[in-house]
Amino acid sequence: MKNKTISFAISNKALQMRGILMLGFLAVQFVVGMTLDLFIKLPDSHPGTTGSFVGRSLHGYAWAVTNGGGAALTVHIVVASILVLGSIATLGFSIAAKHKAWIIASSVGLVGVWLSFLNGLEFINTNIDKHSMAMAMEFMIAFVAYGVGVYAGKGKR
Repeated sequence: MKNKTISFAISNKALQMRGILMLGFLAVQFVVGMTLDLFIKLPDSHPGTTGSFVGRSLHGYAWAVTNGGGAALTVHIVVASILVLGSIATLGFSIAAKHKAWIIASSVGLVGVWLSFLNGLEFINTNIDKHSMAMAMEFMIAFVAYGVGVYAGKGKR
């Protein structure tokens, strides 16, 4: 029984389901991000607006995740955190399955998610539009990567 569980965890079908799940979380992230962009103004001063990049990021993350910036920002940062963890797990399972298409797609997806996460933190802390634009572009890279993974992963390795 244990071998069947491990086998399923790294099967092509499981990778397809993980890819679809990542696309779903990315879609939710897009909707919440657009809500933030259009309807919510971040305060000019909050924990995370001063200090080094690492210090700002940690304080800004803690402020955002504890509802400091409102419910929409909290949801956005929680979904972003799930996406980071999910992208790492998807790459790990792709490597374990030795599935070339998924290794490439999930590697690119991880880079897109991670860079989007970092630019999102920087946007929270600086409110500079170039970080919002970078976040959107990197989101698109991740979205396309996981979409290609789902499409290309349908066939054999």
